[in-house]
Amino acid sequence: RDYEVLPLSEGAGLAARAQDFAPDVLILDIQLKETDGFSLCRDLKGRRSTSAIPVVFLSGLTDSENFLAAFGAGGAVYLTKPLDPADLRRIIDDIIQRRTTDGPG
Repeated sequence: RDYEVLPLSEGAGLAARAQDFAPDVLILDIQLKETDGFSLCRDLKGRRSTSAIPVVFLSGLTDSENFLAAFGAGGAVYLTKPLDPADLRRIIDDIIQRRTTDGPG
């Protein structure tokens, strides 16, 4: 209710859409059809126009290898499913508040 959400079902074109939409936060899954969330995150972080957007990984994968890979790709937060929507809302609110207080990047 409090957010404008742009859901995307595939990673193709995500960087261009993120540049146009200028989101405060991106939520990525790791397992996608044509690629993986790590590659998408590295792509976003490698572009000047999208590098400051915080990326939250939300995945059913709970092993430490994926956890570390998410941060290595530039992720800000790694959450595992199932996740209470209220917890996700608090995390997003916190990220947005920090960006407002500290500024982007």
